[in-house]
This record gives sequence, structure tokens and C-alpha cells, in this order.
Amino acid sequence: MGMPRPSDGGALLMMILLIILFMVAAFVVEYVSNPRFSNAVETTITDAYYAWLRIDLGVAKPARLEPPAQQPLMFSTAYVVGPSSFAASLAASAPRSSIRSVGLGQAPRLPNGSVLIIDWDYVNQSLQVGPRRLADMLEEPMERGDFIMLYTADPRLVSLLEDVIAVAWGDAHRSDVIGYPVMYINGSAYVVGFGGGNFLVISPVQIRDYYTDTINGLLGEWAGQARVNPGILTLNLINDPSYTDEDPCSITQGYLSSNNWLFSTGEQVSVSPTKDVYILDYCVLGAVYHPGEGDTIAVNYIGFNNIEINNSNPYGNVGEFRRYDVGINMTTALSIDSKNGYNSYMTWSGAPSAAEPGNTACSWFSYSDLELVISLAQGALEYLFEAATAADPSQPIASLTSSQTITGPGSGATSNLVWSIGVENPNLFCSPESTRTGGIYPVGFGLTDFQGAWQINPSITNTAASPVFFGGGTICYPITDGYVEEAFGGSAYFVLQYDPGGSPQIGLISAQYPTPIYAVDFPSPDCPS
Repeated sequence: MGMPRPSDGGALLMMILLIILFMVAAFVVEYVSNPRFSNAVETTITDAYYAWLRIDLGVAKPARLEPPAQQPLMFSTAYVVGPSSFAASLAASAPRSSIRSVGLGQAPRLPNGSVLIIDWDYVNQSLQVGPRRLADMLEEPMERGDFIMLYTADPRLVSLLEDVIAVAWGDAHRSDVIGYPVMYINGSAYVVGFGGGNFLVISPVQIRDYYTDTINGLLGEWAGQARVNPGILTLNLINDPSYTDEDPCSITQGYLSSNNWLFSTGEQVSVSPTKDVYILDYCVLGAVYHPGEGDTIAVNYIGFNNIEINNSNPYGNVGEFRRYDVGINMTTALSIDSKNGYNSYMTWSGAPSAAEPGNTACSWFSYSDLELVISLAQGALEYLFEAATAADPSQPIASLTSSQTITGPGSGATSNLVWSIGVENPNLFCSPESTRTGGIYPVGFGLTDFQGAWQINPSITNTAASPVFFGGGTICYPITDGYVEEAFGGSAYFVLQYDPGGSPQIGLISAQYPTPIYAVDFPSPDCPS
């Protein structure tokens, strides 16, 4: 039975405040790449969700859901640098693991393929080790392919620690280019890093909600690399559908030539109260620059989104997509460059053929058959959506279409690219789209054929912000006397540095625009149009 509708002045005021909160939430989702909005985000949407549940909407509130159980951390052995209390907290998060305390000086001499976890606050404050010294000590672990986790309680230091890992990797592999992602963090976090000769994954993981899901996914991606001991994990991650190989960023790592480099966020995981899982990955793929080639480094921008519907969704079998958008924003990147004083910038050629998927026609597709074709001869990534065969071809099982919006003054200019995938609005899309329990809705997109361009001065050190990735959507679930609206999304960008002398530098950035990686549910009187 529905809750009583507001009737007095206080309840009416609360209803008005609620509407304002919903409008703010809509603006956050719609303008995740706009610094005017994202700079104002002080708490995650998850925090707001629990506040909204205490307000009388005039619709039936969903029963308070039991949150999914936290996964334990899934490594077998970890070498830890830090005080005994830090090692004890890790042991509690990884009950099946062996936690071995070591001194910082032992880090360069650990076995190949080690998990190395360092309490940066302890190392910096108690051992008086600075960022450059830590990067030097991590050079050997990065060279041998270790899985590195740096802890800090101060979110303002996250980008600095990402830069430390990027510099250590750059020194280990003599790379002229380094890069690390900027993502929204407002609390204590682990900065995870691992890589190979020409790829690097760096992922800041805030310690809250289901952070172990993200770290375990990164462990699974790392364990798949050739140099890692196959027995390093205690649990099998391959059977978890959250970590399938549909992600073009992780697939591309295995196809890189010596003439390419790739920087990736790794898969970020967020779990909603319905236990639906939202996954995001973003990467920048570039060509190795050689002196005399001019003032441009050719690049691709590649992204991946995936929303997976829980098999035992408490709101029933079918929800309705209201929006599912992914894209990259070039103009916000220029604003970041300006605020940080960066001396180069990234753009694209403006050729429509560079944007994939480029098809805007209506077609029928299966839930999880996003087919990624890698054309090594052309050095390009192409995304194809494979048609499904239903028992009754006249009743296709799912619809998926893409619409592409390109804005900007023309070829060679900074532009925005947005794909809207498989949603409800009849003015933009082919037909209504419903979710099904157990359904997997992956979306791959990118700017391909190396038609992205990093404009540099080849004689000096250059730093630039990559285009800002953004993605997200909403799903409506009907309940008695109302709806539950599920929102999911997030954003990220990369700071990239080109140094012709091959001596990467550590710095601290100031402009940070991305919104949180989130997947939240809240009661709603109706589904948004």
C-alpha cells in the first residue's frame, strides 16, 4: 500500500526540496563533463540516495534492501609496507590471503609477479620518503610486472600517487610518454597500478561501498598477463561475468605492437542497492613518437560501459531503459589544460568515419553479443553489433541503436562526440527497450583509425588532458504506487606527458572535474521521459 501523500506545509516544503534534489541529480548525470557542475559535487550520489529514502514522496518506498556482501580481496600473498595496524586491516579484508610485512628497501627484491601494498602516509611521514624516491624504488617492481597498491587517507594525494606509478613505469620501460587517469575520489583510497612494456593500467579505488569488487577485477586483469604467476589468486575470477573480455581496453593490451602505447583506467565497478552492476573502462592508445615526425602524436580514445541486471532483482523481471549515453568531451579537456597551465592539447580530425560505432540505423541485437573486431593491418578498432537469432524472428529479443552527435567548427577542431544507446525516447530511438534479469548490456565506443591527435612541441616536455570520458543512464523499475529509478554513470580523463628526453616528471594537478562512478536507486513518483 502506498504511503500517505503530503498534505501539510512542512511536507509540501520537503516535496519541493526533493524535486530540487532530483533536478540536481539530473544535472549531475547530464553534465558530468561540465566543470561548472562537477566542481560542485562534494558527496557521491550514493550518499544522497540514503538521504532521499527518509523523505515522503507520496509513493510507496521500496523495502530497505540488504546490500550485496562484500567480496574478500582475492590475492593469495601480499607484501605490505606499513605499520602493524595497516597490515592487520588488510588481513581482515583478505581472510584467505597471506599478509607479509616487509621493509620498503625490500620492495625491489621481491619475487616476480608480487602483490606489493604500501601505506604512503606511513612511508612519507614516518620514513621521510618523498614522491621521487618512491618512484625510484618502484621502478624495479614495475619492470618485473608487480601488482602495486599505494594507500592514502588523503584524497588530495591520489593524483600525486598515480603520477608516482606512471613515472616508475616510464623509467622502467624507457618511455617518452606517461599517463594516468583522473577520477572522482573524496576519501581514503588505494591507487592500483600494473603494466607491461608498452601498456599501463592505473586505477584509483576509493575505500567505500564495493571497492573490493573493483580491486578483484583489476587483479583478474593483471593475472591474465603472461608474466604473472597463474597461481597468484586464490579464487577463480574467470567465471564472474563482470570481468568478461568484451572490454576493448583490456583486449587491446594483448594486441599492442612495439610502436604503440596504451594507458587505461582498468574496469571500475559500482553496485546498486538492487545489486545491478555498472562497469566503466576508458583508455588512450597512441603511436610511439619519433623525432622529425612533426608536431602531432596520433591517438585513439576508447571506452567501455556495461550494465548487468541482477538475476534476482527484487523489483521484478523487467525494468525500462530511459537513457544510456556514452561519449567523450573535447572542450572540457581544453578547459582543464588551461586551468593547469598545460602546454599541449588533444583533439581529433573531425572525420565522421573516425567515430565508432558510426551506424545510426535501427537494428535488433542480443543482450551480450557486442562483437569487437581488431584489424591489426589497419591498426584500428571497429565495433560491430551482431544480430541475434530469436525463436520467433518477428519478436526480436532486444533493440539497440546508436545516434551520433558531432559539434564543433569543423575539421581539426575540438569537438564533442556522444552516442545514445538503446533507450526509450521515441524521438531519438527505434523502439522501447526493456531490461531482463541476467541481461548484460555492454557498449563499446571510440575514436579510431588514429584520427585523434595530440598537438605537441617536440623539443620540450608537453603535458595535456585527454578528452573527458562520460557515460551513464537510467532504468525505471515499477513498484506498488510508484517507481524505483536506477541511475548509473561516471567520468574520467587522463593526464599525459611527453618528454623528449625520456625523464618523466612528477607534479600535482589542480583541476579535477569528473563525477563519481555510481550506481544508485531512489523512489520516484513516475519514470522520467
